[in-house]
Amino acid sequence: MARYGYILHSADDATIRNIDELGCCRIFRECRYDTMTRPERRTLLRQIENNDEIIVPGLCHIVNGCTGLAVFLEYCEFRNIRLISLEDRIDTAGILYDGESDR
Repeated sequence: MARYGYILHSADDATIRNIDELGCCRIFRECRYDTMTRPERRTLLRQIENNDEIIVPGLCHIVNGCTGLAVFLEYCEFRNIRLISLEDRIDTAGILYDGESDR
């Protein structure tokens, strides 16, 4: 099981440090010019395996809108990928924010 971080170009140093401190083996960071196509997100999704974890500062870093979120959450559930959003206090495994977020 591996843990990956994913952030947009706009993430500040403190955000990067927070994600890094959680033990990510790699942090994917989008270039500011590629936020529409998000090539680093595609690379992450090609590299990630079942039972791995993705940590994001906020859900807006990994998806655009409610439809994108619904599709992404289904993808994570299908592949048994744990998604942790620090700002939104969401952990799909229900470990970090006990009682606050639910699969």
